[in-house]
Amino acid sequence: MYIILAIIAGILTVFSVSMNAQLGEKVGVAQGVLINFTSGFILISVVLGLGISMDIVEFVSLKGVPVYAFFGGIVGVGITGLCNIVLPKIPVLVATILMFVGQLVCGIIMDIVFYDTFSLGKCLGGILIAFGIYLVAKKDVSQDANKVITS
Repeated sequence: MYIILAIIAGILTVFSVSMNAQLGEKVGVAQGVLINFTSGFILISVVLGLGISMDIVEFVSLKGVPVYAFFGGIVGVGITGLCNIVLPKIPVLVATILMFVGQLVCGIIMDIVFYDTFSLGKCLGGILIAFGIYLVAKKDVSQDANKVITS
């Protein structure tokens, strides 16, 4: 079940960054990010409000939550802004591959730093997946090379 949810999250991520980049092109990067997060805030406020009124959602104490955990929104703003800058300049497939490679590297580093674990097999498997995606996309990328090079 979690594998399917992760795949859906990946699909929604590509849609989200693509839509946000289009918005950013029309209204500017900063205003696009502001609209994105304001609309998200409104949606989650309504969902939480309905959940609280229906006794589905319960607020819990924030004690014990590490301070760094509260910076996810700030990181999200940075990601959205960067995608708003990058996606109009390079094809979505290329950007997705590059973001995946960045996530892969970050995941390996986080496993080592936070969980004191490193698996050479998983690392090599991730590299093989990234290389396989590169090979599949290579033809599409070469067709879009003029867009990438001249932008």
